[in-house]
Amino acid sequence: MAFRLSIAGLGVALAGLVAGCATQVHEERLPWIDGWRKATVVAIGAGDDIARTLAENCSSALPLITPNANYVTVSFRNGGHRLRRTVPWTGTLAVGVGDRVYVNVSDCAKPLERVVTDDS
Repeated sequence: MAFRLSIAGLGVALAGLVAGCATQVHEERLPWIDGWRKATVVAIGAGDDIARTLAENCSSALPLITPNANYVTVSFRNGGHRLRRTVPWTGTLAVGVGDRVYVNVSDCAKPLERVVTDDS
Protein backbone atom coordinates (compact mmCIF):
# COMPACT_ATOMS: atom_id res chain seq x y z
CA MET A 1 0.00 0.00 0.00
CA ALA A 2 2.80 2.44 0.92
CA PHE A 3 4.56 1.63 -2.36
CA ARG A 4 1.41 2.50 -4.36
CA LEU A 5 1.06 5.78 -2.49
CA SER A 6 4.68 6.74 -3.18
CA ILE A 7 4.27 5.98 -6.90
CA ALA A 8 1.07 8.03 -6.96
CA GLY A 9 2.89 10.88 -5.20
CA LEU A 10 5.73 10.68 -7.71
CA GLY A 11 3.22 10.87 -10.57
CA VAL A 12 1.60 13.97 -9.09
CA ALA A 13 5.01 15.62 -8.59
CA LEU A 14 6.11 14.88 -12.16
CA ALA A 15 2.82 16.21 -13.55
CA GLY A 16 3.39 19.41 -11.59
CA LEU A 17 6.89 19.80 -13.01
CA VAL A 18 5.70 19.33 -16.58
CA ALA A 19 2.86 21.79 -16.07
CA GLY A 20 5.34 24.29 -14.62
CA CYS A 21 7.45 24.24 -17.80
CA ALA A 22 4.43 24.49 -20.05
CA THR A 23 3.09 27.54 -18.23
CA GLN A 24 6.37 29.44 -17.81
CA VAL A 25 6.22 32.96 -19.23
CA HIS A 26 9.43 34.92 -19.80
CA GLU A 27 9.35 38.68 -19.23
CA GLU A 28 5.60 38.37 -18.50
CA ARG A 29 4.82 38.18 -22.25
CA LEU A 30 6.89 35.42 -23.93
CA PRO A 31 5.28 32.02 -23.15
CA TRP A 32 7.50 28.93 -23.17
CA ILE A 33 4.60 26.93 -24.63
CA ASP A 34 4.58 29.29 -27.66
CA GLY A 35 8.22 28.47 -28.42
CA TRP A 36 10.17 31.14 -26.54
CA ARG A 37 13.51 29.98 -25.14
CA LYS A 38 16.24 31.89 -23.31
CA ALA A 39 19.40 31.74 -25.41
CA THR A 40 22.91 33.12 -25.78
CA VAL A 41 24.13 34.63 -29.05
CA VAL A 42 27.13 32.59 -30.27
CA ALA A 43 27.58 33.96 -33.81
CA ILE A 44 26.40 36.76 -36.06
CA GLY A 45 26.94 36.83 -39.78
CA ALA A 46 25.73 37.21 -43.33
CA GLY A 47 26.24 35.38 -46.57
CA ASP A 48 26.14 31.84 -47.86
CA ASP A 49 28.29 30.20 -45.17
CA ILE A 50 26.04 31.09 -42.26
CA ALA A 51 22.89 30.79 -44.42
CA ARG A 52 23.67 27.08 -44.85
CA THR A 53 23.32 26.65 -41.08
CA LEU A 54 19.84 28.22 -41.04
CA ALA A 55 17.42 26.22 -38.91
CA GLU A 56 15.45 23.79 -41.07
CA ASN A 57 12.06 25.15 -40.07
CA CYS A 58 13.27 28.69 -40.89
CA SER A 59 14.45 27.86 -44.40
CA SER A 60 11.18 26.10 -45.21
CA ALA A 61 8.98 28.76 -43.59
CA LEU A 62 10.83 31.74 -45.05
CA PRO A 63 11.89 30.75 -48.57
CA LEU A 64 12.51 34.37 -49.62
CA ILE A 65 15.56 34.77 -47.37
CA THR A 66 18.52 35.81 -49.45
CA PRO A 67 22.07 34.54 -48.89
CA ASN A 68 23.26 38.08 -48.10
CA ALA A 69 20.69 38.50 -45.31
CA ASN A 70 21.86 38.74 -41.71
CA TYR A 71 21.69 35.77 -39.35
CA VAL A 72 22.19 35.09 -35.66
CA THR A 73 23.15 31.73 -34.19
CA VAL A 74 22.00 31.17 -30.62
CA SER A 75 22.62 28.39 -28.12
CA PHE A 76 19.83 27.32 -25.76
CA ARG A 77 18.77 24.46 -23.51
CA ASN A 78 15.76 22.36 -24.44
CA GLY A 79 14.82 19.23 -22.54
CA GLY A 80 18.22 19.09 -20.88
CA HIS A 81 20.12 19.28 -24.18
CA ARG A 82 22.16 22.22 -25.44
CA LEU A 83 21.02 23.12 -28.97
CA ARG A 84 22.02 25.72 -31.53
CA ARG A 85 19.71 27.44 -33.94
CA THR A 86 20.49 29.93 -36.69
CA VAL A 87 17.67 32.34 -37.44
CA PRO A 88 17.19 35.39 -39.67
CA TRP A 89 18.07 38.65 -37.95
CA THR A 90 16.25 41.80 -38.93
CA GLY A 91 18.73 43.98 -37.13
CA THR A 92 16.02 45.77 -35.13
CA LEU A 93 17.72 44.59 -31.95
CA ALA A 94 21.39 45.39 -31.49
CA VAL A 95 23.02 42.17 -30.33
CA GLY A 96 26.54 40.91 -29.88
CA VAL A 97 28.13 37.55 -29.25
CA GLY A 98 27.50 36.58 -25.62
CA ASP A 99 24.27 38.58 -25.28
CA ARG A 100 21.28 36.87 -23.64
CA VAL A 101 18.16 36.88 -25.81
CA TYR A 102 14.90 35.03 -26.28
CA VAL A 103 14.42 33.12 -29.51
CA ASN A 104 11.17 31.62 -30.73
CA VAL A 105 12.01 28.07 -31.78
CA SER A 106 8.51 27.57 -33.24
CA ASP A 107 8.25 30.69 -35.41
CA CYS A 108 11.25 32.08 -37.29
CA ALA A 109 9.35 35.24 -38.22
CA LYS A 110 9.37 36.33 -34.56
CA PRO A 111 12.32 38.65 -33.88
CA LEU A 112 14.81 38.03 -31.09
CA GLU A 113 13.94 39.67 -27.78
CA ARG A 114 16.48 40.90 -25.26
CA VAL A 115 16.59 39.24 -21.82
CA VAL A 116 15.69 41.92 -19.30
CA THR A 117 14.99 39.89 -16.17
CA ASP A 118 16.82 36.73 -15.24
CA ASP A 119 13.84 34.43 -14.63
CA SER A 120 15.88 31.30 -15.34
